[in-house]
Formats: sequence, structure tokens, C-alpha cells
Amino acid sequence: MITDFIFSVLTAPLHLLLNLLPAVSIAIPNNVFTGFNSILGMLGFIFPVAGLLPILAISLSIKGFHIIWALIIRVKSFIPTMGS
Repeated sequence: MITDFIFSVLTAPLHLLLNLLPAVSIAIPNNVFTGFNSILGMLGFIFPVAGLLPILAISLSIKGFHIIWALIIRVKSFIPTMGS
């Protein structure tokens, strides 16, 4: 209780200064991402995304398998009868 009072007395000037600041409101306009969408649409015509997507999926699944396999081997090495 005493420490709460001491902290409230010490922080009172800071609270007064912060209360004097005006309120800040940030608003994002609705048409911000239209340029970004047009750039992505143009890239969709240039790069064959539909043809490259299976390659990306296979690559990510192999990488995920490698990570899971490394975790299994790491956990297995801590088991006394199964360590290498």
C-alpha cells in the first residue's frame, strides 16, 4: 500500500503530461492496396504461378519432412536405450 502510494506520487506528473496530449486516430483509406493488387495481377500474367505451385508444394513438404525427421532423431538420441 505504501509502495503503491509512492509510485502513484512519482508517476502523477507523467500522467498529467500524457493527459494533455491530443488523441491520435489512424485511418487507412480503402483504396491503399489497389496498386499492390494491380502489380500482383501483372506478375500473374508474366510468371506461370499455376505451373510452379506444385513444385513449391513438393519442395515445402520435403523440407517439412526433413525438419520433422531431424526432431525425431534429436528426441530419440535423448532416450537411453535408443540413442546412437
